This record gives sequence, structure tokens and C-alpha cells, in this order.
Amino acid sequence: MIPVDMLKKYEGTVRCYDAGDYIYEEHSLGLHYFQIVSGKVKLSNTSDDGREFIQHIFEAGQCFGEVLLFLNKTSPANATALTPCT
Repeated sequence: MIPVDMLKKYEGTVRCYDAGDYIYEEHSLGLHYFQIVSGKVKLSNTSDDGREFIQHIFEAGQCFGEVLLFLNKTSPANATALTPCT
């Protein structure tokens, strides 16, 4: 995790999401690093027959999305707020 004061120094922004909000969607370009201050986020995708596969659940103090910054590819999954998140 990156210390919060360093994120602020380099113009990191704080965003809030309600439960059920997409943080990013499958097939979108990964343009951001995300660090959870509070709440829970689900990383998942849906099969062609509609079944959901949960890849990971992230909680406060964890980060996600950083790998996409280096791959120059679209996201293979959705990131969805499970609870209100900051």
C-alpha cells in the first residue's frame, strides 16, 4: 500500500461509492490505482450463461487495479462496491 500522505502529495483523489456501484467495468481500460480507505470491493466477472465468478474481495487497507496500469489491456473483471466505500 502507498502511504496516504504520498497519494495526496501526487494529487490522488478520494472517491466515494455506494453499495452496488461499479468502480470499473469489465472491458474498460485500467487507468487508475485504487486503495480502499473503508468498505469492501468485489472483483468478479460473469460467464456467458450468467453465472458470476468472484475473483477476490478487497477490504479497507488493500489496493487493486495496479496490474492493469502496466498491461495496457482492458479489465477482465468488474470491480463493484459491496458496501459504501471510500
